[in-house]
Amino acid sequence: SSDNFVLVGGTSKLRLVQDFLSYCINQMVQVADDPDRMIARGCALLAGIKERKGEIRDLLLSDICPFTLGIEIVGDRFSPIIERNSTLPASRIEQYYTAELGQSQVKIKVYQGEMMKASQNLFL
Repeated sequence: SSDNFVLVGGTSKLRLVQDFLSYCINQMVQVADDPDRMIARGCALLAGIKERKGEIRDLLLSDICPFTLGIEIVGDRFSPIIERNSTLPASRIEQYYTAELGQSQVKIKVYQGEMMKASQNLFL
């Protein structure tokens, strides 16, 4: 892959954090030469984008949802509603039905994660 992950900020100096992220993404990560300075540069860039100043006025900054969000449906199945990497804010409409005839209540359990079984994802 041509994508590189560069860690910035104070906690990126911790070897445990580096190793954990490498394990999660199955790829080596790099630590910025001066991670604290990179945070300051990022803040300055964000301020410039928000103020629409100079060369960076045409840049677009968007937040993304880092994990899929969904609900548990019958049989411990995970039904994704907002997919990971969706631009935030996000809005989706999904239609669900009761599992039994004459059912008058439903309990909605929201999870985040990528597994097909709801119980293997993080319950929110």
